[in-house]
Amino acid sequence: MSNLSTYISTLFSRWMLAKQAGLQYGGSRDLYGTLGYPNSINYKDCWNRYCRQDIAYAVISRQVDHTWKDGVGVYDKTDNESTEFDDVWSAIYESDNLKLIQKFKMVDTFAMLGQYSVLLLGLDDVVTDKEWEKEPQKGVRLLYLQSFNQEKAKISVLDSNPKSQNPMHTK
Repeated sequence: MSNLSTYISTLFSRWMLAKQAGLQYGGSRDLYGTLGYPNSINYKDCWNRYCRQDIAYAVISRQVDHTWKDGVGVYDKTDNESTEFDDVWSAIYESDNLKLIQKFKMVDTFAMLGQYSVLLLGLDDVVTDKEWEKEPQKGVRLLYLQSFNQEKAKISVLDSNPKSQNPMHTK
């Protein structure tokens, strides 16, 4: 029983000491400001830490590398038959130009550092700005993939209607 009372006494005295330390300056000290910490952290702060600090880089990169270590698998309901979709997917996945896994890792990294990221699919059916609105048709080729962080892909209008038929619909 004496060990418990000693523990409680020590805990109480440390709590009182901590309380006094906090009240010593009447709460007028801004520890974040004194230590040079920002009061709010934005995407650029996270990106800079990722680029400059080995721990921040390791925390993000190890998760991303683990996620994509086995590549990407696509499964369909056919029984070991090669379909047209399988052939197209294999060509895209094995393409040295597209660097699919590298692009997925980059967009995943951007998303982990911020609130969202965007992966743009560059298809060969778009020539003018107006053609961005049309649906891709069969036979369209994927020319490139480009990842964007939230600083480069700002949301200008948000469609908050969960029943919206067109996710690209703007109000």
